[in-house]
Amino acid sequence: MMLVQGGFMIPTDAQATSQFVRDRVDSLARQIPAHCRGRITMGVAVAESSDGSRVVLIGTSEPRGYVRPGVVLEPDEILVAGYHHAEQDVVDFAAANDLQLLDIGATRPICPACAAAIAATAAHISTPLKTP
Repeated sequence: MMLVQGGFMIPTDAQATSQFVRDRVDSLARQIPAHCRGRITMGVAVAESSDGSRVVLIGTSEPRGYVRPGVVLEPDEILVAGYHHAEQDVVDFAAANDLQLLDIGATRPICPACAAAIAATAAHISTPLKTP
């Protein structure tokens, strides 16, 4: 089942939500300029509000939510500005706005600190974790 949110469809079942996150992560990864791909992380999450509506959150490791030229966000995506890792900023934004994180992924492997922050939310992680 899909939930229409603004101009796009957000899946409502767990497996489709995870695929949605992976697809959006892949899309953003291809848009990051080649010379920056090893240094910039973008995170994608699906979160749910208390009324059941879903939102897509986009985080970036760039300060204050800077998005590189060539990276295009969808009209209904919420850009999460911050100063930490993209995933940590998304976790913090969700908590500050009473949103429950359902699924999250990132354009680079998720570090142990971010994985721990995500684990505290019980959200599913759909992309690889960084191995020590």
